[in-house]
Amino acid sequence: MEVAAPSDPDMASLLSHWRVAKASREMPMRRDISLSRIRAVLPRLYILDVVDQTFRVRMQGTEVDRWLGSERTGQTLAECGYGKKPAIAYSICAMRQRPVVTVGSVRWPRQHLFLSYEKLVLPLGDEDGIVVQLLCAMNIQ
Repeated sequence: MEVAAPSDPDMASLLSHWRVAKASREMPMRRDISLSRIRAVLPRLYILDVVDQTFRVRMQGTEVDRWLGSERTGQTLAECGYGKKPAIAYSICAMRQRPVVTVGSVRWPRQHLFLSYEKLVLPLGDEDGIVVQLLCAMNIQ
């Protein structure tokens, strides 16, 4: 089943690039993703390593840093204090090896606001077709 395209144009471009990069495979490898082709979404991009059902922040863009109020590189989602709900989309993506788009609202403690978001989660595999990373982007309004 094909995932609906994100409403955010930069995230839709990221999804299109991911589809082209995967070619005939289930998913592309990280080396197949060209950062120059997804430049517009880089500040809102983050990569999670997938290890034994645990998700660890590999890197995050500057806009993600600003939203969160701190750098989270190297931390697991549990160490970030996100709870279990945010991990559901990541788990589904890793398990199904398919893109996931979610929308919702979140209470942003740093700004004491409720904000709407759209999140795109894309699997990245290794040579054996195992999901090893998730390429993610968010749009917060």
